Amino acid sequence: MTKNLLKIIISVAVSLVAGYLALRNVQLDQVMAGIKQADVISVVVVVILLAAAQVLRSVRWGLLLAPLERFSQRLLLPVTCIGFLFVWILPARLGEVARPYLLSQNSKVDLSPAMGSVVLERLIDSIFLVVLLAICLPALRLPSLILSSFKGFVFILLAAVLLVLLGSLPGFRERFFQVASRILPASLSDFLTRIAETFYSGMQAVTSLKRLLAILALTSVIWAVALATLWVLFRSMDLQLGLLAGITVLVLTCIGIALPAAPGFIGNYHYACVVALGLFGVGKDIALAYAILLHFLTLVVLIIMGVFFINVSKLKVGFSLKSAVSSWQSAANSERDLTAEDAESAEEILGRTKKNTK
Repeated sequence: MTKNLLKIIISVAVSLVAGYLALRNVQLDQVMAGIKQADVISVVVVVILLAAAQVLRSVRWGLLLAPLERFSQRLLLPVTCIGFLFVWILPARLGEVARPYLLSQNSKVDLSPAMGSVVLERLIDSIFLVVLLAICLPALRLPSLILSSFKGFVFILLAAVLLVLLGSLPGFRERFFQVASRILPASLSDFLTRIAETFYSGMQAVTSLKRLLAILALTSVIWAVALATLWVLFRSMDLQLGLLAGITVLVLTCIGIALPAAPGFIGNYHYACVVALGLFGVGKDIALAYAILLHFLTLVVLIIMGVFFINVSKLKVGFSLKSAVSSWQSAANSERDLTAEDAESAEEILGRTKKNTK
């Protein structure tokens, strides 16, 4: 609990600093005038695109989960919308656990494989983010420190991709854990083996080339919809910006909200958007107006869709996020202290923890 409180404090502090930087030296009347430039038709189109992106994410998650179980969109779409709502309204990205937790509560899939599918989803998105960043970097003349940081990030990402691909192969895992069992204590080796097998079971989508290509194609469509959303709002606010500007705004806002942030990514989102538009000569007043409007519309869509499915779906959503996080952490902490014999009953411990949280 103390760690979560510390995360929240740090997240709020980061958002306050980012919010201050976004608001510094701006004329609020000019910001409001910029927001009023947006026409109703464009706003409606943006809302439709944002809602479509949620549907596409739900379909892609279904492909990621297919090796575990084939789910109907009647289940996945509500879980996706409610889960992303929690991601946005809770600080420190604590809401990331909500989607796999909801799925585990409303299906036979356990929490760890569900979490594994979400991690794989984030990894795939990160790969596309790096590709987009590589596209826009040459045209931006950024400081060498930023370029060096990007190279470091790419190295870490590629290492993570390699680990996922190799770990998804049963033969590699078996040999790896044979080596680990010779080096590590038996209890720790058994614990790591069990956790890895359970976690990697949620990443089985990468073992099928056909399914992986379908996931990558759908991810391309999701990012294309995101870019179309930005472009429509560019035109609505009379910003004569092209694809490069859209990619830059998309990449920097994604990086901004990946940092610790207060609920709604307030501050982080706005400052990242202002910085991105500033690289293309957009004044800070109109850049902040654009950021505020885009952020507001995104949050409105997430709230409407999330609250709608909470009320009309038959999902078990009567839980606190504290319970969801505690369920995940309690299971992990309990397993960490198990002996080799106790590790065999770890799944039963997780099951009892879930029942206590209902």
